[in-house]
Amino acid sequence: MKTAIVTFADSVNYGAALQAAALSHAVTALDEAPMFLTHHNETIAAGDRLFDLKSAKNPLYTAAHLVNFTAAKERQKRFAAFRNRFLRFSDEAPDSFDVVIAGSDQVWNYNLTGDDDFYYLDYKKAKSVKTAYAASFGLSAVDPAREARLAALLRDFDFVTVREETAAGIVETLTGSRPAVALDPTFLLTPADWAAKSADTGKKNEDYIFVYTVFNSEPLWAFAEDLSRRTGLPIRTVSYSKLHRHNADYSFSAGPDEWVELIANASYVVTNSFHGLAFSVNFNRPFFIALPPESAGVGSRLRDLAKRYDLTDREIGVADPAAIPDFAAVNEKLDRDRRESLHLLAEILRTGKSEASK
Repeated sequence: MKTAIVTFADSVNYGAALQAAALSHAVTALDEAPMFLTHHNETIAAGDRLFDLKSAKNPLYTAAHLVNFTAAKERQKRFAAFRNRFLRFSDEAPDSFDVVIAGSDQVWNYNLTGDDDFYYLDYKKAKSVKTAYAASFGLSAVDPAREARLAALLRDFDFVTVREETAAGIVETLTGSRPAVALDPTFLLTPADWAAKSADTGKKNEDYIFVYTVFNSEPLWAFAEDLSRRTGLPIRTVSYSKLHRHNADYSFSAGPDEWVELIANASYVVTNSFHGLAFSVNFNRPFFIALPPESAGVGSRLRDLAKRYDLTDREIGVADPAAIPDFAAVNEKLDRDRRESLHLLAEILRTGKSEASK
């Protein structure tokens, strides 16, 4: 059966690349290797460019990107190598596939995509089944002015699962039907599965604190540096910019597989990233999270995941730095959720097979 996936698979973003590889792995194990549909989104592409001429008139932008250019170019090479190893891309039309899967990741976050409805599978279907696996809005609520349009797009799906309880509530409000909540694809792989995909960074025999941020947070860094003083452990981090300077060992060009290895071998993880949290939970790494303020309306991804595994006490400002999560209880729930999510993914594929046989 021909399966296509619509997501941010070609973005220079750790979470985007890793969730795409994980979903491809899971679909392949259940059926056949899927294809990722190529699609140019200018909003996303602008963030991935080595240099944007439209921004060159800003001297701070120019200086920063000249400083970062060599490392950014190497990082892009490593992302491309990762994609070449684990992903397949296609320029075919969506309707040439038996089933098209939107997700995972924040494919329904119109702020990220610039209101690009391609990620809502806005093509007119003839035979292909429109589905979503662990799709996310990345928002606590959607703009009322967009509700009617999004509702019409979502009602055209044949099978929907979302990544967060918050997203399930949004879909229910828009369509009157509450979808199942499925795990982010990165959880569908066990730590042993990820070990086969990750790089050897040489950090396996070292003790360190891994810091990973997707937005600057001085409280997060203050906590990490205090944890470093308490434990005597050095801080390692990855960054997109050489202008970000804290008391840490920086990697500016790590690929997705190296990023996984850095989390897998960390003594502690300090993060404000959804996938930083997800991999910490999956690898049973003691972690601490910094959540954005409720008013920002973008923290539901982390809050929902922490709540799902009774880990809300790991938030900076609340967490006891000496406490270790009860990973035995976490793993019991995670094993159950992994089985249920793989069952939902199999149902998506069966829906496509049923339609294809008609």
